[in-house]
Amino acid sequence: MKQLVLILILSISFNSCRIGVNQLTNEVEEDIQQTYNEENLGIIVNSLILTHEEGNYYIGILETSEPEGEFSYNVDVVYDGNSFVWEVY
Repeated sequence: MKQLVLILILSISFNSCRIGVNQLTNEVEEDIQQTYNEENLGIIVNSLILTHEEGNYYIGILETSEPEGEFSYNVDVVYDGNSFVWEVY
């Protein structure tokens, strides 16, 4: 029984270090918009929806407004609990 309690406490401690999907989504969306602004692309991020796939891997849909119109893109995000990298395609 003590082992089960210890495992539960360690699991809660480990998971509390990670941010939730909603917070990760907000941070990735802000980072994408900042990157587009820095590159003067004229792209406005309308929305980003991320879904946890497995492990450190998330997938999502990015909706944008661009000079040529409205577009949707696929997004891959890898989050290690401290930092993330994203790819729009």
